Amino acid sequence: MEENKMLEKIWREAQAVEVPQELSPERMKERIEAKEKEGAMKKKSEARQEGRKGFRWHGYGSRVAAAAVVLILSLGAYGVAGRQALYEPGAEHESDEADGFASSGREETPGQQEPNETNTVQPDDKVAAVDGADESGQEEPPVKQLGNYHLAESYEEVYRMAADMRSEGAYDFSKGEMAGDGAAADAVPRDAVTAESERYNSAEKEAAGSQKKMEQASQKEDFSTTNLQVTGVDESDIVKTDRKNIYIAADDQVRIVDVTTGVPRQLGSIKPQLDGNMDRILEMYVSDDRMVLVVQTEETQEVPVPDTAALKGYSAEDMACGYGYDYGRLRTKALVYDITIPAGAKLVGAYEQDGGYNSSRKIGNMLYLFTDYGFSYGMSCEGQRLFGEESEEGETEIRLPQVQGKTIPENCIYLPKEGASCGVVISAMDITNPTEVKDQKFIWSGSAELYVTGKSIYLYEATYDAASDRQRTGFVRFRIGDGKIKADCAEAVPGRIEDTFALHETADGYLYVLTTDFRNSGTKNQLYVLDDKLKIYGKIEHIADGETVYAARFVDDIGYFVTYRNMDPLFTVDFSDPKNPTLIGELEIPGFSDYLQFWDDGYLIGVGEERKETDSEFIGIKVSLYDISDPTDVKEASKIVIDDAWGSPAKDNYKALLADRSKNVIAFLTDDKSIGADYTVSQHVFQVRDGKLVQVAKEKLEEGFEAYASRNLYIGDNLYVATERKVAVYDMKDSFRRTHMLDLI
Repeated sequence: MEENKMLEKIWREAQAVEVPQELSPERMKERIEAKEKEGAMKKKSEARQEGRKGFRWHGYGSRVAAAAVVLILSLGAYGVAGRQALYEPGAEHESDEADGFASSGREETPGQQEPNETNTVQPDDKVAAVDGADESGQEEPPVKQLGNYHLAESYEEVYRMAADMRSEGAYDFSKGEMAGDGAAADAVPRDAVTAESERYNSAEKEAAGSQKKMEQASQKEDFSTTNLQVTGVDESDIVKTDRKNIYIAADDQVRIVDVTTGVPRQLGSIKPQLDGNMDRILEMYVSDDRMVLVVQTEETQEVPVPDTAALKGYSAEDMACGYGYDYGRLRTKALVYDITIPAGAKLVGAYEQDGGYNSSRKIGNMLYLFTDYGFSYGMSCEGQRLFGEESEEGETEIRLPQVQGKTIPENCIYLPKEGASCGVVISAMDITNPTEVKDQKFIWSGSAELYVTGKSIYLYEATYDAASDRQRTGFVRFRIGDGKIKADCAEAVPGRIEDTFALHETADGYLYVLTTDFRNSGTKNQLYVLDDKLKIYGKIEHIADGETVYAARFVDDIGYFVTYRNMDPLFTVDFSDPKNPTLIGELEIPGFSDYLQFWDDGYLIGVGEERKETDSEFIGIKVSLYDISDPTDVKEASKIVIDDAWGSPAKDNYKALLADRSKNVIAFLTDDKSIGADYTVSQHVFQVRDGKLVQVAKEKLEEGFEAYASRNLYIGDNLYVATERKVAVYDMKDSFRRTHMLDLI
């Protein structure tokens, strides 16, 4: 039968089918209107949310006809038609286009419309948006309970919490803590649904493949890459290279320096369109002829000064930082360029999300972007107006964060038991298709730091309970893979994390966490081994009580960490039995190391400060070489103290340190001890020879170099120091003699 005749036959038969009274257009409209009245927000401001669209009644007739056709085909039209009509447009539709993640960036994606009276209908469990797929490919529902957080059921619930916070006026950061209730370590509660970690093996393989690719490219092309926290998880920075060129990010442009001949020359600049006076480039990625610029933008708006009566009860400080200033709505952009021809770089896509830039990570081609979205009511010295512009009635509209111009779907929002002041927006984007949102989440958590591995995102936050005089660190973990972001579980441990490297996820699923608990009675240090559900599996407590953790590093079954008060103990921990981790070594030396990095299997590098044993008076910046060939008997094999330096970014920012065993080079800059207004910066280069540190170069740099805005990198046999305005070149084969200096324009 021809297609047209078949369709005509189906249509005639559909017209003959009597639609149940319960599904009649009149009855359906009555039910939806009743539901609207029941669930509508009382705030008038909600009616003016940008991008909002009314209920699309023009599509109703076709849906009824479709229901009749399904009846003829015996596919249960009553349930299907009733479900879709009731929850349109908020319901999730099953189609070949939907992949189960509520964020495709398509114009008509269900659940992505701005909140209004017609999409506050609560979806039932049968049609809730799914959040992933199991090994059989079947889509599974999202995790609804995440410790003290729960998945929002509707925009109405989100807006109600926001409105309650605004009416209460003040908030308590401790009420927005991540997980747990401050119980003893052995009984830290967990109320979370945990995903099977095996499903994310592909993410580990992707990270391992990314690292292998970077290492192979670096070895083949012979150039350094950014110093990373986690192997295989790339990080943005202010200076990058692809061996042919050095890219240097400044506030408004990226300068390109050609180094193919060894003699640097400026090719030109990449200057993105920046609309506001406060817009600026922060950092960048460079890989495979792609550059990603991370840009912070600010949409400013003036805050009117209220009349004298309205100011009654406010302090001078409150008025000074709260009124009469311009406060901006912060957005973070990722601008993707094709740099096949660097001097003719082309913008191929722009991606943006609300909030101030927190951090980002890149695994293969997948970029994960993290922003802080502030929930302040009224104005504060931090200065972000959360709820947008004032309405004509003087009300302040509630504005939820957006990704790519669309409000984050309610089924991607996690709410705390009580409102916090801000939250974290997480989204994923493939840099080969930079306009599409792969996935997104918003957790209303308060401020948070992050740790990202090839398969996990950990958000963590420290809080203090005055009643019990103890601190705690709460964790929320998301599993990641191929751009998907799935909430996993939440937990908490006593103490707070004092070092970026005090977290370590192992290949077999354990998480090592080293914390310091600051109490009125003194400090206490402890180390925890958490299982794949973040439950405490093993622990060591009362490690160097009275001191503070300064640096940590883990490899295989061994961990090293430094504490400090007057002496610098370097501890060694054996994790071969995760249930019973054991301290197997302790070395005490003056001063301390702020940063530890493995040199090879036998040595560990430390960068920190040298201080007097008697009164802890600062002496200078210290570089240490630890012999770790016998973990039970670690020795400080060598140290060099730079006594004319006040500080160095290398001890605070691991990206500022170049330490490469293959080239036998350790290089970083210091701020010199200067007199008066004379500010000077010095370059220091070290090598390891016969188990000892040797300083092979030291040079005071010209004006224009800034210690905290410069990077060391190598390409071939040349060492480069690159900053916003200058590039210096040193010949590593000729005693690190300076060969060229380039001034940038």
